[in-house]
Amino acid sequence: MIRRFVHLIVDDLNSSYTLRRIDTTPLFAGARKNLGMPIARPPPRPVVCFDATGRNAYHDQTEFFLLGSKIVSISKNRRTIMYDTSTSTICAGPSLRHSKGLDPAWAAVQGKLYLVNAYRTDDYNKPCFEALRFDGQSRDWVWELLPSPTFSHGPFEHLTMIISFAAAGDGRIWVSTRTATRDEGTYTFDITAATWRKEGDWALPFQGQLQYIPDYNLCFGFCKESSNLCTADLIAAGGKASEEPPRHVDVWEDFDGYDGAKGWHLAGSYLTYLGSGRFCVTRFYDTRRTECYMPLCDVAVMTGVEVKHSSSSAGELQLTKRASRCYKFAKGSTMSGWAF
Repeated sequence: MIRRFVHLIVDDLNSSYTLRRIDTTPLFAGARKNLGMPIARPPPRPVVCFDATGRNAYHDQTEFFLLGSKIVSISKNRRTIMYDTSTSTICAGPSLRHSKGLDPAWAAVQGKLYLVNAYRTDDYNKPCFEALRFDGQSRDWVWELLPSPTFSHGPFEHLTMIISFAAAGDGRIWVSTRTATRDEGTYTFDITAATWRKEGDWALPFQGQLQYIPDYNLCFGFCKESSNLCTADLIAAGGKASEEPPRHVDVWEDFDGYDGAKGWHLAGSYLTYLGSGRFCVTRFYDTRRTECYMPLCDVAVMTGVEVKHSSSSAGELQLTKRASRCYKFAKGSTMSGWAF
């Protein structure tokens, strides 16, 4: 089955986060479209609002994650809210054990949502890794504390941060870290054994989250330097520790036609797999700033692409760009966005 909707979430900088259901059918209707920029249009009306009354817009950010059909929101005060996209129902979840700060690394594996601090904070000696799971005995959701990664126990002044993370598809979660000056290393967490292992002193050549797509037995994500869409085989790289990171298997340059758009600063990229070789790539842009130190998001561009095996004996993957839609948010209304 092919997913029809992508859920677009934006911070309105006032008192709520708004969720919109974006129909992706027009992105794949008809033949390949012109790569020129589509006309900006206002986004559809929100279907759900997550209240954030009384927060500081720049410091008390709520974070969002995807667990199956559920969108999980976690506020600054560790409260968990779950919205089921298949039934349009909302329920309160358990409070997170320990705060995770901004942009925590995460992975959804085997019905659990794994969450770890992306940045070391002044309470770095406290547990920083836990998982949200459904407890069959209590018939309720719980946050379960897990062993913290070894790099989280180092001196605070090293300022280690997570720059990429992935669920490889074989029961391991990958995490790459760096300090302010160099790549610090890459680690894997074995879900069954609940143990961490260092894979090497290098970082994965990706930025942000990688997604394992079973249809291709590959992880899809965005390149570390260029933000191009790319793939890697982390399962094959999961043997002995290596001196070099896994290489890109495929790289598609400027696949959505927005690379280098004048005055547009990339603020975030999301990849949503719709099934049957179809993907929706969502790019959040800041079109108002001349510098990109802390870009805001006033534009979201959603692009439909199809990835298929070629007919050659080598079986390379071929990407076909379909169509894009550009959504323009009201001036000063959006600080950050998510797409699931």
